[in-house]
Amino acid sequence: MVLDQEAPGHPLLTLLSPLSPLIALPLVAVRAAQDIDTLDPHITNRNDIGNVIPLVRNQHVSSFICIALSILLVLTGTWIYLWQLLGGANQLMAALSLLLVTVWLASVGKNWLYAGLPMIFMYVTTMASLVVTAYNLYFNVYQPNLAAGRTLESDHEI
Repeated sequence: MVLDQEAPGHPLLTLLSPLSPLIALPLVAVRAAQDIDTLDPHITNRNDIGNVIPLVRNQHVSSFICIALSILLVLTGTWIYLWQLLGGANQLMAALSLLLVTVWLASVGKNWLYAGLPMIFMYVTTMASLVVTAYNLYFNVYQPNLAAGRTLESDHEI
């Protein structure tokens, strides 16, 4: 189904058509963050790092590495930002699920408001929360580090 064409009999699809890039882009971008949220301590067994450093294939060593990195995140205070961003990723995935149910309900001629209104509420409040988090990260983390001269240097040219 192409959303750019008008769908006769389904005003919701016509309504969502001009908004589809606005809805889809954050959801697609968040899908990458969602993958991070599902990592387990044995991720090194599935990546090439296990071939380079065979020691990390051991489940106890890989679990210790994940625990050590988690402790580092807690001690540095960075975990709170990751928690908020990953929570936002989960909420946007839920909004995407509700969007799919809403489109399906509209396509079969049922009342789509049961899933559509909660989807709109969830999407708007989650995006507002992510904007506030991005604002806080910029002014509370990035700006102080930039003022102190701590930047990430890159050798790559864009």
